[in-house]
Amino acid sequence: MRAGRAGRSRRVWNASRDLEALVRTVAALDGARAAGLLAGLSEERRRVAVGLLRRVERACRAERHARLARALAPDASGPELAEGISGALGDEVRRSLVSGASPDGDGLPPALAGWARRLVRELREV
Repeated sequence: MRAGRAGRSRRVWNASRDLEALVRTVAALDGARAAGLLAGLSEERRRVAVGLLRRVERACRAERHARLARALAPDASGPELAEGISGALGDEVRRSLVSGASPDGDGLPPALAGWARRLVRELREV
């Protein structure tokens, strides 16, 4: 039963993320005509989309750009995200993600071992 909830939650999140990406893209490309273009959506989606559009219009240029980039960024998985972690900590995290085991932290200072466990736990949830 838990898996069903997680799957449904992920689908809802993906749908809202897709709608946000659509709204931000339409606003960036079509400016003042964005509201008219979004009018073709279903009633429920249009209501949410118009709310997102109003928020986009109130945001500063830098925020609009950053959120558009984030909305259109490809989803990264745990191992792909771990590639950006350098040094011994990164080695331990990648080794644990590949093996499926909890980081043992051999040869790492206690603080880094704790960070390795935390990062692995968070990256497995991605």
